[in-house]
Amino acid sequence: MTEKRAPRMSLMLSSAVPPDQTLAVARFAEQSRYSRLWITEDYFRKGAFSTAGAALAATGGIKVGLGIASLYVRSPATFAMEVATLDAMFPERFEAGIGLGSLRALDTLGRRPDKAIGSLTDRLRLLRSLLSGADTRWRDEFDNLDGVRLDYPATKPPRLWAAAESPQMLRMAARESDGLILSALSSPGYVSWVRQEIAPALAKRGVDLPIAAFVYTSVNDDEEVAFGNARELVAARLASGRVAPTLARSGLWEQIEPLLGRPVDDLRPRLGPEVVGSFVAYGTVASCRERLLAYTAAGVDEIALAPIPVAGKLNLTEVMPLLAQFVRTTP
Repeated sequence: MTEKRAPRMSLMLSSAVPPDQTLAVARFAEQSRYSRLWITEDYFRKGAFSTAGAALAATGGIKVGLGIASLYVRSPATFAMEVATLDAMFPERFEAGIGLGSLRALDTLGRRPDKAIGSLTDRLRLLRSLLSGADTRWRDEFDNLDGVRLDYPATKPPRLWAAAESPQMLRMAARESDGLILSALSSPGYVSWVRQEIAPALAKRGVDLPIAAFVYTSVNDDEEVAFGNARELVAARLASGRVAPTLARSGLWEQIEPLLGRPVDDLRPRLGPEVVGSFVAYGTVASCRERLLAYTAAGVDEIALAPIPVAGKLNLTEVMPLLAQFVRTTP
């Protein structure tokens, strides 16, 4: 394993930012000297490839990544064509984060695979083959490629990141991808567990896979306001009752498990700074900075700040001046 460095600071452009404000955020990210802008694709809100292309064209040097797009919503050939096109137009600035995607969206489209790990592995390998310009014949339960070949393949295929959460998916990402994306609500405790989980596969492969963690951020000049917004997000997640590795492997499971499925009003007084601060970097810029150091210690290579919306909306006028300070103050 190579010696760990201070993480790069990136910004996540969530679907809470409407299309007509996207370019302003992209320019802001570059002007503030974030290393990358991650583009989410939450179905069915904004298209990731069109958003990424617009963001790349509106800026001069900042990297842009998909974070993430499902390999099932589009045909593999169409997906590869989109990646190759952006790579050719903006060399070495675009990288693709891929994954299974929202199960609800896949069910709506009738494109949820029966065997997710094997299917996703096949599609990731297929994507690499298509990007290399290979003449491809391939079939699975959803798509059929009969002699597909890109006219403009990637000269130097871009990095393909994989989003993963469960042990099986993490091990697949460690074997097959060029980088690992951890979703928001990944606590430092979960990151440490991930590092241990993927270590054998990385040792066998002989690589040190970079990890990018999306970190929900509630930043405000008033510490109590920031905490309240962060607590609402954590409460809503616990109230859903859904068990996930990000919670079970957080190091806080004994405290969290009895809270799952309770009403939000019941959860608020039960959620203190320890639990909330493990899942959301909240507070003033200085307070958030201290909480982000825990991700550095856990082994994150890139922190993508994900400012949380309040009542479903992001107040960009209020939050952007504060977000601009992170690159200057975070080691």
